[in-house]
Amino acid sequence: MTGVPADQLVLHGVELDGADFSGRDLKHVSIANGSRLTRCDFSRAKFTGGSIGGGYETSTFVECLFDRCVAKDLMPGRGTFVNCSFRDVRLRNFFCHEAQFVDCTFTGRIRKAIFSAQPSNTTNLGRDKNEYHGNDFSGARLEDTAFRGGIDLDLQRLPEGPEYLIVRDASDVLARVAEDVEAWPEEELRKNARILLGVLGSDVAGGQRDLFVNREFLGAAADRLGALLSTP
Repeated sequence: MTGVPADQLVLHGVELDGADFSGRDLKHVSIANGSRLTRCDFSRAKFTGGSIGGGYETSTFVECLFDRCVAKDLMPGRGTFVNCSFRDVRLRNFFCHEAQFVDCTFTGRIRKAIFSAQPSNTTNLGRDKNEYHGNDFSGARLEDTAFRGGIDLDLQRLPEGPEYLIVRDASDVLARVAEDVEAWPEEELRKNARILLGVLGSDVAGGQRDLFVNREFLGAAADRLGALLSTP
């Protein structure tokens, strides 16, 4: 847009097909107010703050490429992402409270992220649940990343390995594990475990049936808590 510095990108209420923003070093981005981007290329772009789903109206991204992007403090806002590619990305502080992801692929490293099916603010949103299905996270390294608000984990492909565990029917499991923890003789470890179980319990209270947990989150109690949480 005319008058906008090269390190900024402002797209409000626009429709674009096939636009090329690849390789841009963007200090600020604002894609908002019902914009619709189809087959647009953001590959290798660097984002430092801003939003790609700002305003009350949902902005939609269809078949867009975000491959090899580096993004810190980028807010997805009310963006809806359909069949988009996030391959070999580095995302940090990626908090998706009102965004939707359908048939998207993620690889690379994602650190400090929240994906939620329960919108934090439904004012003028037009829905009371965010769609999450058909997404492939299996090739991603997820660190301090949570799926919340009733996301069906069986409708996503998730990474596997010793650093992750999935807690099925978490409400019942957490209640059982909490009883076991109270029998631990180490007071400090017991106290830390209570806090961790409380955090996981808040996700269950928020509508999450099954939990995806990075064992790193369990800290000093990782071995003992991990074994209890993964026991049917």
